[in-house]
Amino acid sequence: YTSGALDEATWASYQQLIPFVLGTPRARRYWALCAGFFNPAFVRVVEALIDGQPLTDYWAALAAAD
Repeated sequence: YTSGALDEATWASYQQLIPFVLGTPRARRYWALCAGFFNPAFVRVVEALIDGQPLTDYWAALAAAD
């Protein structure tokens, strides 16, 4: 987004998706392991987006849909 690759509307939608995707305990642990591979500015943005956000149970909801 900051380099112009995404428009503001797209970035706004991703800002809602990131906490959702990183909403399970497993995903948060995975993020902690791999965050160092990303641009530090992006890591700060992601950390701010997930900070204080409640965990989700979306994997259980997906499994229940089958």
